[in-house]
Formats: sequence, structure tokens, C-alpha cells
Amino acid sequence: LDVGCGPGFAIPYLQETFGDACTSYLGIDVSVPLTAAARAKWPDHAFEVRDIVADPLPDLSYDHVVLNGVVTAKFSLPQAEMEDFAMSLLAAAWRSARLSLSFNVMSIHVDWTRDDLFHWPMDRAAAFCVTQLSRHFNIIADYGLYEYTVQVFRTARPASPVPRGW
Repeated sequence: LDVGCGPGFAIPYLQETFGDACTSYLGIDVSVPLTAAARAKWPDHAFEVRDIVADPLPDLSYDHVVLNGVVTAKFSLPQAEMEDFAMSLLAAAWRSARLSLSFNVMSIHVDWTRDDLFHWPMDRAAAFCVTQLSRHFNIIADYGLYEYTVQVFRTARPASPVPRGW
């Protein structure tokens, strides 16, 4: 499930990365024009105009739920209102996730900040995950952007060794 799918920008990545394993994609967005553009470009995939907070999806209906770039900007919303919105949206997305939820936000550990971006402190995101979603999560911030990605899991994942090159 791709929440905030826009015009379907994730589809080429998913096809290249997962190939035939990515068989039941659904893109959801609140924007009618973006959803229409996605349907026109990707007619073999399902897209829907929907606000999952106001109109929730069935519980545990998708293995993996992704929000990419959806909670990185707050535009003119005050920080506290954006944090409340983000937590409501992420909680709604989590209810539909059977296995995992992934989302990205702007870090506060940056060279600069912008008032229109949602810079969410990692400790606040972690506290939200633990209290509202699951204690099984990781934070990834090693990919060069001024943001981080949070992956939340329903169950603990098996431990994996540190790569030899590290």
C-alpha cells in the first residue's frame, strides 16, 4: 500500500526491485488530479482517492504500507498541529499494515531548517512508535539526505550480522 502515491512515482522502483513479487499494489492519495495521472500512466495498477484517517482501510489489509514524502512538509501548519496530523495519519496507516509500516520525515540534525518542512526529532518519532504502534522499529539515517526513514514491524525481526565491510 502506497499512501500518498501522487502520480505513481514509486512504481518503477518497486518493479525494478521486486519484479513479479509486487503483485498487489494499491496507491492512495487525496489528490484527484494526481490519482488520475497515476491511473493514466500505470493502468495495470490500482489507485484510489481516499483519506485514510476519515475513511480507514480494513485492519491488517496490506502486508507493507509505505508513506514516502508524505510527512516531510508542513507548509504553513504550526509544528504541533503537523505532529498531531502525522501521528493520526501514521496510526491510520499502521492499522492497515499486517507486517510493516515505513515513513520518512525531515531530521532536526541538519545544516539548515525551513519553516515549511516537518523536522521531527527522532526521539519524538521513536516515542510515538513505542507508545502507539510497536516497539519493533528501526530508524535509518545513513543515505545522505537530511531526513530519516522509520520502519515499524508487528513482530521482532531476526538479528542479522553486521556486514563484513564495516
